[in-house]
Amino acid sequence: MELFCYFFLINVTLKNTNNIKLRYLDFLIIIVKAANFLIEGLTVSNAAVKQTDSKTVVLTTSAQEGGKQYTVKSGSTTLGKFIGASAVVPTSIKVTTPSVQGTIGKEVTLKAEVTVDAGKSKAGIPVTFNIVSDNTNLNSKIEVEALTDENGVASYSYTRYYKHNDNVTAYATDKSSVLSSGKVYWAEALTITEATEGNELANGSKKVYKIKTDSYQVEKDAAGKELYKYVNVAFAENVNVTPDKLVRDVEVIDTGVTTNAKYPSQVTTGGVNEVRVKVDAKGEATFTLTGSNASVTPVVFVDANKDGKYGATELQASAKTVKFALSHTLGLTVKAEGVQNAAAIDAKGIGEGGRDYTVTITDKDGKVAPEGTVAYVTFAEGSYSTDKSAYILDANGARVLINKNTVLPIKVTGNKGEATFTLVGARDAFAAPTVYIENGKEAGLDKADLQTVGETTYFVDAVVNNAALKVKNAAGKVVETLPSSQSAFFHYGSVDQNGFDYYTGTGSYEVSYQITAHFADVTVKGTFGSKVVKKGTTETVKVNATNGKAVLEVNSENVASNVTVQASASQVSLPNKSASIAFTKGTQIPNVYTGLVESIKSSDNKLKFVGYDEITYSTKSFKNEQGIVIDEARFEQLVSDALNAKKPVTVTAVKNEDGTYTLELEKIGDAGNAAKGTISSAILSVDGKTLTLTFDKNVVSSSIDLKDFKIADGTVDSVASVAGDTVVLKVNGTTVDVDTSDKVNVDADQIVFADGTSNKAIKDVEIAQPNASKISVLDTDQPNQIAVEQVDAKGSVAIGKKSVTAAVKSTETKQAAYNGLKVKFVQDGKTADKQEASYDGSAREITVELGFNDTNNTVAKINDAIAAVTAVHGDVTVANVELTGTDAPSFDEVKTPVVITLTGGVNEVTPTQAGVYSFTVTTNFAIGDRVNLNGKTYVAGTDFVIGSTADKTAENLAAKIKEKDSRFASVEAASAKITLTDAKANNAAAPTLSFN
Repeated sequence: MELFCYFFLINVTLKNTNNIKLRYLDFLIIIVKAANFLIEGLTVSNAAVKQTDSKTVVLTTSAQEGGKQYTVKSGSTTLGKFIGASAVVPTSIKVTTPSVQGTIGKEVTLKAEVTVDAGKSKAGIPVTFNIVSDNTNLNSKIEVEALTDENGVASYSYTRYYKHNDNVTAYATDKSSVLSSGKVYWAEALTITEATEGNELANGSKKVYKIKTDSYQVEKDAAGKELYKYVNVAFAENVNVTPDKLVRDVEVIDTGVTTNAKYPSQVTTGGVNEVRVKVDAKGEATFTLTGSNASVTPVVFVDANKDGKYGATELQASAKTVKFALSHTLGLTVKAEGVQNAAAIDAKGIGEGGRDYTVTITDKDGKVAPEGTVAYVTFAEGSYSTDKSAYILDANGARVLINKNTVLPIKVTGNKGEATFTLVGARDAFAAPTVYIENGKEAGLDKADLQTVGETTYFVDAVVNNAALKVKNAAGKVVETLPSSQSAFFHYGSVDQNGFDYYTGTGSYEVSYQITAHFADVTVKGTFGSKVVKKGTTETVKVNATNGKAVLEVNSENVASNVTVQASASQVSLPNKSASIAFTKGTQIPNVYTGLVESIKSSDNKLKFVGYDEITYSTKSFKNEQGIVIDEARFEQLVSDALNAKKPVTVTAVKNEDGTYTLELEKIGDAGNAAKGTISSAILSVDGKTLTLTFDKNVVSSSIDLKDFKIADGTVDSVASVAGDTVVLKVNGTTVDVDTSDKVNVDADQIVFADGTSNKAIKDVEIAQPNASKISVLDTDQPNQIAVEQVDAKGSVAIGKKSVTAAVKSTETKQAAYNGLKVKFVQDGKTADKQEASYDGSAREITVELGFNDTNNTVAKINDAIAAVTAVHGDVTVANVELTGTDAPSFDEVKTPVVITLTGGVNEVTPTQAGVYSFTVTTNFAIGDRVNLNGKTYVAGTDFVIGSTADKTAENLAAKIKEKDSRFASVEAASAKITLTDAKANNAAAPTLSFN
C-alpha cells in the first residue's frame, strides 16, 4: 500500500547536490516511489524514507545547477521549492567575519567566501558552518549547511543565550579539508570610540580614542606581580606587509606604557613592533594618534598569544581610517601677466622684453598678506631651457640665470597681498616658475611647503605693434591728478607684446599729440618748442621720439581743470592712445593723497598737509596705523600729541562726494629722527658696474629716472632697481667711467618719497668702493654638461575620430627652437585642388589653407605646401615641419580653425664633459683679502701664503683650493691665471666667485 500525505508537508530542504529531504507532519510514511515525484529540470531516480526519521523522505536527483530554484510536485500538487546546490568544489574558503562580538539574545551573522577556478560559477556552492561552544553543556554544537550567493559568500545567522564563546569552522561541504576559522565572543566585549571629532586632520594634529574592554592581558614582573593591564593597538595597513610598504609617519602616544614602539607593525619578513595601551580597573583607557602625510586604520585587540601580533580571530574592534595631510592656512596664487610668447632680449628690436608674474598671498579667509611677507621663486629641473638662457630679475633688476639652484625671495608690497617678479630670456628660451612659501619641515622647497607652478613663458621675437601713453610728474611717478603748480609729462612709446618698452630700427619716429584744454589755458612743450592751447580748444603738435619714446610736457594756469591728450605715431604699426590729467588749483590736495601733516585743528575739523591748503575732514570714520577703525577724538589726540612731540605724522586723505576727506593714519615717526630726504651713502660695486644709493627714507619707485642723477665725470646708463630706501644704478656702460673720484648730485624736487615729500637739492655725495676686486671675473672655458639625446618637437589634435599629428624632421638639430610653434589649418574655399601655406614670424604660426575638394587634402599634399614655404626664422626652418601618420583634416573640419602646437623638442647635447673655469689674480693680495669660490672662503695670509708677485700668490691659492674643495679634479696656476676643472660631469652650474 502506498501512503501520501502531501498537504501535511512541512518543508523541502537540500541535502546535497543529488539529494532532497521532504519533511512531513505527524504522519508515518510507509511506502514511497520515485515516480510519484516530479522536479522540472531534474530526474528523480530514487525516493526513500529516512531510516532515522520516518517523517522524512529523501529524493535522489540528477545533478543540480547551483543557485537555481526548483519546484517539487506530486502529480499536480506543489510540495515545495528549494535552491539547487552546485557541484563545484572551491579551491579555498575564508571566513570574512573572523572575530565577531555577539550580544546574548540577538543574532550574529557569520560569513565565508569561497574561491573557485577561473570560469566557474561561485553561486550555490554548499558551505558547512561548524560552531562549537567553549561550554557544550549550555550551548549546543551547531552544524549547518548554507549555499553561496552569486558573489561566492555563504551566510548563517544564529543567537546564544549563555555567555560562552564559540569557535567557528567553515568548510566546503564536499571537501572538508578546505576550511577557515573564526570566533564569536558572547562572553567578552571590546569597543573603540572616537573621543575627538574628524578623520581628515592637518599634519601634526592629534586624534584621541577611548577604549572599553571586558578582557585584557596582564603584564607582570619577574616575581609574578602585576604591573598593569593592557590591550594592543595595530594599524590595519601595517599587518602582514613587506617592510617597504609600512606606514611609518603616524605615531601612537599617550598610552600609559613606556616600552612601546613608535608605531605598530608586523611584516612578512618576521619583524614585530608592539604597541600596548594600559587599561584601568574598569577596563577603560584612551590613546592618541598623531602624524603627517599618512592614513591609518586603528585596531585594538586582546593579544591572546601575548606575542605582540594581531590575529584575525582575536577579540578586536576597529575605528574609521584617519588621514593626516598637509593643510595650509594660507592661499597662494600665481598669475602670469600678458601673453605666453613673450619678447626675448633684443630679438627683432631693442629692449629687454619679458613677462611679469603676480603672486597673491592670503589667509584661509581670503585676507591678504601684509606688506613684507616673503615668498620664494625657484625652478624645477626640466621647467627651463638649458641651451638658451632664461633669467629672473632680482630686486635690483639684475638678471639671475635660471637653473636648478636658483631661489629668489620676493616680498609683498602695497595693501593687496601681491608680490611680483619678471622673467626675461634669450630667443627660444623658456621657463616655468615654482612659487612657494617656506612653511615645510626642511630649508628650501619640500613637499610640505605651500607651492604652485606658474604658466610657462616662451621667449620669441618681439612683436612691436602696440604703444603705451602714461602721464607722469617731474619725478617720473605715474599720476592722475597734479597741482597746477607742477608739470605733467605725457610719455608715448612703443612696447612689446607684454607692454614692456621696446623699439625697432632706430626708435625714431614722429608722434602727433592732440591736446584738448577744458577750463584752463595750458602750455605744451616738446622737441617742436612750446605752444599755448586756449581753454575750450584743441591743438595738435608733433614730437620726435628718441629710442622709441616721445615726451610732451603740459603746464596749466592756476585753475582746477582737466587736459585730455590723444597720441598717434607716424610709425603705422603703432596704435593711437589717449590719456588725461586733472590739475588742481594751486596747492589744492588731489582726490587721494598721502603725505606729512603740518597741523590739525580739531575745533573745526581742519587738517593741513605740508605744502598744501587746509582740508576739511569727515568725522564719520578714522583708522589708526594698524588699519583699525577708531573714533574722531582718538585720531585727533594721536595726531596732536605726535605733532607736539615733534614727531613726523603721515596721513592718507581720500576725498568724499561732499568735499570732505576721510583720513587714515599711516605712520608716526620718531622725534628728532625725521629724515631729510637725502642720500646717506653711495657705494660702487667691486666690479664698478653698479652704484647703490641709499636714502634716509623710502622713495617712490615710479618717481626715479636716470636723468635725476648727475655725476660730473661719469654717466648713469640705467636704473637697475628701486626698493624701499635703495636705488641701484647701472654705470660704466659707456666710455665715461664712474669711480671713487666722482660725486653724485640731484636737483631739488626730483625724488618723491613715500611720505609724500620731495627732495631738496642733494650736492656732492662722495662715492665709495670698498674692497676693489683684485681678481678677474670667472670665465667658463667649457660648460659642465651631460650628453642629452635629441627629442623631436611634435604635437597632435583630435578631430572626431582622427588624430592629426605634426612633427619636426629628425634631421633638424635645433629641435627646442620649434617648441610653441603652431600649425593652423583654415578653409580657403576659393580653390578645390590647391593647398597654400604661409608663415607669420611674430605669431610663430604656420597657416595651411585647405581647398574644398577633400580628395586633395592629403598628408602628402599638405606637406608639399609646407615644404614650399622658404621662411627661416632664427633657428626655425618652416620646411622642416611636416604632418606624420595618415590622418589629415578635411575642408569641413577646419571651418573653425584647427591648431596643432609643437612641444617637447630637446636639442642634442654632446659630448658629456666636466666644466672648466678660469680667473686671474690681477693685483697681488694683502693680508686679510678674501676670495670666495664655490661657497668656500680663502683668506690671504691665513689660508694661503701671499707670494712676492701675483703669479706666486695665484700658485699658492690654487694649491689651497685643490686641497680644500673636492669639486675640482685639478686646479692649476700659470702666469697668475688659475684654471679649475670639475671632477664630475653632472650639469653643475659654474661655481660662484667673489672678492672682498
